[in-house]
Amino acid sequence: MLKLILGRSGSGKTTALYAAMHEAAENSTTPLILLVPEQASFDNERRLLAEFGPVLSQRVQVLSFTRLADTVFRQIGGITEKRMDTTMSLLLMHQAVHSIADSLSLYRRQVDNPDYLRALLDFSTECKQCAITPDVLSETANTLPVGVLRSKAEEMSLIFGTYEALVKQSALTDPQDILTVLADRLHECGLFDGANLYIDSFSGFTEQEMLVLERLLPRVAQMTVCLCTDTATPSVLPERFSTASRTAVRLRDAASRHHVPIAPVQYLTENRRTNQAALAALEAAAFTPSATAYDGNADEVCITPCADRAEECRAAAREIRRLLREEGGYCRDFTVVVRDTAAYADLLESSLRREGLPCTMDMREPILTKPLITLIESALAAVDGWDSADILRLVKTGLTGFSASSGALLENYVFLWNIRGKQWKLPFTAHPNGMNAKTDARSQKRLAYLNLLRRRLAEPLMHLQTRLSDTRTGKEFATAVWSFLQELRIPRAVRLSVARLKACGEQALADQQARIWEYTVDLLDKFAALPTPCTVRQFANLWHLAVSSADLGSIPPTLDGVNFGAADRIRYTAPKTVFILGANEGVFPAYPQTGGLLCNRERQQLITAGLPMMDDADHRSMEERFYAYTALAAPSERLYISYVGVANGEEQQPSVLVDTVKTILPNHRKGVPCDGLSESAADAFTTLSSLWRENT
Repeated sequence: MLKLILGRSGSGKTTALYAAMHEAAENSTTPLILLVPEQASFDNERRLLAEFGPVLSQRVQVLSFTRLADTVFRQIGGITEKRMDTTMSLLLMHQAVHSIADSLSLYRRQVDNPDYLRALLDFSTECKQCAITPDVLSETANTLPVGVLRSKAEEMSLIFGTYEALVKQSALTDPQDILTVLADRLHECGLFDGANLYIDSFSGFTEQEMLVLERLLPRVAQMTVCLCTDTATPSVLPERFSTASRTAVRLRDAASRHHVPIAPVQYLTENRRTNQAALAALEAAAFTPSATAYDGNADEVCITPCADRAEECRAAAREIRRLLREEGGYCRDFTVVVRDTAAYADLLESSLRREGLPCTMDMREPILTKPLITLIESALAAVDGWDSADILRLVKTGLTGFSASSGALLENYVFLWNIRGKQWKLPFTAHPNGMNAKTDARSQKRLAYLNLLRRRLAEPLMHLQTRLSDTRTGKEFATAVWSFLQELRIPRAVRLSVARLKACGEQALADQQARIWEYTVDLLDKFAALPTPCTVRQFANLWHLAVSSADLGSIPPTLDGVNFGAADRIRYTAPKTVFILGANEGVFPAYPQTGGLLCNRERQQLITAGLPMMDDADHRSMEERFYAYTALAAPSERLYISYVGVANGEEQQPSVLVDTVKTILPNHRKGVPCDGLSESAADAFTTLSSLWRENT
């Protein structure tokens, strides 16, 4: 049986689901399975333990789609434990494109373009999520009229087919293939026969996920699905619940195809999250075609215009500190949501630290700018042109053993005498103090020391250049880079750096350094396994592509911290107060991004031809509205919204999110950034220093 529980955000869908699970756990021996997104599994396990107790909570198995697949394959076998990461996928895609370069016409000139390889991999991922195989893409191409789109589809099907063959040869498992294999082999597993399957916290499902659910429907005793929508009939025009409503229709159609009974839809209409009338009115009317204004008091909602992002973050941090001082509570009661975490992460973390507030950030950090990666990138660039900026960047990584004073001394000399190119390979002879300075014993000693510093950099680089000059294979490239790291004693420098960070109490940074070293060694091993011959520049571009695509996650350092994340990733854990930063036009909600291998017109043509692809522009637009809606509906007590007047030197306008709130809540509170008393010692010191010379 299929049962749908539908309701807007905060209507009690999860509470109703838990009540049904609790009743089943007490009164039956039926296996109970809760299927949630990966990032929500821990919160649900904790809630089960708190509400069901240590005995009944063991009756419910919490799974995500990934853990569901692992559970099945542990029983039936057939999937290797070695799974590809993004880096290996990029390397195999590069190999695939190069192996068939002579058969390409449109994309032949792009085979060494890193952006093109990334776009190919993104499109391959989308095709797999939509259950589109290379053969299906090729068959669709044959139905298209002769033209650019047909050539694109033919060449992409050829590339993807070659890529799939290389993946099979590698004996690795592509994570994007796991759900497809799972759907094909679910009939071999009896774990779900007669079970009650409860599904929560999804706004929609990919074609792969829908295929898995369709295979499970006739086997489970009951499938209960919670969706954030107030109707099971999707609107013709895009609206806030379009994706969830379409998902409800797809689930009911799948049940009908398999002759699975469908229970009456359970609609939940009451807002159970908040007792504040203004917040309830905003949630009910936000992003609806005919929103009506709430004329009552709306002091719980505050809109604050700020000069820039730094002022936004300072204002949010000071307000959180004020509320904690006046009303008490926990830092985890506050959530800060943005659309682009990269633009706000450092500013917000600094502002919260200034107020003495811990922060839990839901984001992954790129490794491209980390010292070890910067050192290798700079070395590869330096041996290509011996540019002084690249060579001096090696010194500034802190891994080459140069002290700050030695690095500054060398940099001053290089800029004074405009050292560049082959001059790095020859001894320095010019006076360290300039053209008109007199030579004495002290200047000669300094010049000798500068030449010592030059040799410490130039000799390993010259050895690297010599090794790379004969490089044709990935193994030779990896060996050359590893020998360079050994010559500079980088392994020892990394060990010492990790030890120093641990001694200073920076365990998170120490772990990060160690993980980056492990990633680097693993990446060199992957390059060594590449069979395709390349030039040095191609290897260097491929290395840059690999490291620029890599990132690291981190374990939150505290259990009680202000929750911060991007609107499309964050999990709202019953926050009392929500701060929405960056509510500017085109920022939040964001404009649908264009680009990639297909334009919107070509994508529409492929959909018309029968490919089950996502309609990119409409899909993104609906998603952005939904992200904005969930942010507005998340708080139970207060909502703060801010936008900036200037960003990146350009004047900015408030977004439709701000206009929506102003329309629904005309009596909202108008905030003033950084207004009021100092909330911390750092604030007090800043205020004191700014007023020091004033006659007060």
